Amino acid sequence: MQIKNNNLANAAVLAVDAPQRIDPLSAGVLGHYARQEAMARFIGKAAPVFVQGVQWLAKPFLNWHRRNVLYSDLQALPDYLLKDIGFTRDEITAVVYHQLKRQPLSLSPTRAHPVSAVSGTENENRKEEKPVAA
Repeated sequence: MQIKNNNLANAAVLAVDAPQRIDPLSAGVLGHYARQEAMARFIGKAAPVFVQGVQWLAKPFLNWHRRNVLYSDLQALPDYLLKDIGFTRDEITAVVYHQLKRQPLSLSPTRAHPVSAVSGTENENRKEEKPVAA
C-alpha cells in the first residue's frame, strides 16, 4: 500500500462533492486526515497477522517454561507424596514430557460382578450366579 504525500490530490478526493475551492490549509488538513485513515486501515489489516506471529514465536517458550516449572515443583516433592500421586522420582521427566503412559483404572462402583450363591429353594446342590447388589 502506497501513501501519497500530495495534499491537494488527497483533499480533492475527499471533497469531490464540494462546489467551492479549498484553501491550502484545509487541503493540508484533509490530506493529513486521508493519510491517517489509510494508515489505520493498513494497521487494522496487519495487526492480526503480527499478533499471530508473536504467538507463534512465544508458544514454544511458554511451553518450555511450563514444563520447567512443573519439573521443579515435582522434584521438590518428597518421595511419599510422589508415591501417593502414582509415580516415582525417576519417572518425573516422563511425566513432564507426557511420555509416561498408564492404563486407565477399571474401578466402577456401579458394575455388578456375578458371585456364586447357593439357593436353597430349588436345588441345594446347584449353585447359581447372582449379582451382588452394591
